[in-house]
Formats: sequence, C-alpha cells, structure tokens
Amino acid sequence: MQIYTEYINYSTSNNKNSFNSYKNRLTRLIRWAKNIHFEKLFFEAEGSPKKTWTIITECLNKIKSQVLPESMNVSDKSTVTGKQKVAEESSLIALE
Repeated sequence: MQIYTEYINYSTSNNKNSFNSYKNRLTRLIRWAKNIHFEKLFFEAEGSPKKTWTIITECLNKIKSQVLPESMNVSDKSTVTGKQKVAEESSLIALE
C-alpha cells in the first residue's frame, strides 16, 4: 500500500518501476497459489466425476446461492418473520 501511495503522490519513473515490479510479483504469487490450490483439489477428487464437476462449477462461480430474508417489513408497519411467512407475503405483494 505504501508503494502505491508513493507512486500516486510522487509520480517518478523510479516509483512507477517499483510499484509495477511489486504488482507483477504479487500477481505471479497469487496465480501460483491458485494453481497449487486447484491442483490439490483435483488430485483429491481424482476418480470422482461428481467431485470434479463440483470443483469446476465452484471455480467458475456458477454456484447459485439462495439467501432468503428472515424478516420483512409490510406496508402496515408490521414485521413478518419466518421464511415461510416471508415467502407468502412476498407472493401476495407480487400479485397486487
């Protein structure tokens, strides 16, 4: 962070080279760590197509999360709690 601040505040060629060098080194390190991580996951899932495809979908961020609200404020200033009641109230509002 300090290298970036110096680069922004004092834009000299030396600061730019230092920042780019650090940024490139960090990028390579992150890529290397990701490769090692996924190699380990695929090695552990060897022989199991289901586990392999689970890893692939996780890598591609294709997992759909279903985060449902626990409560909901209704128009008459009351609060509905519980996922089932929230779902029912939402469907009533959608039908209006």
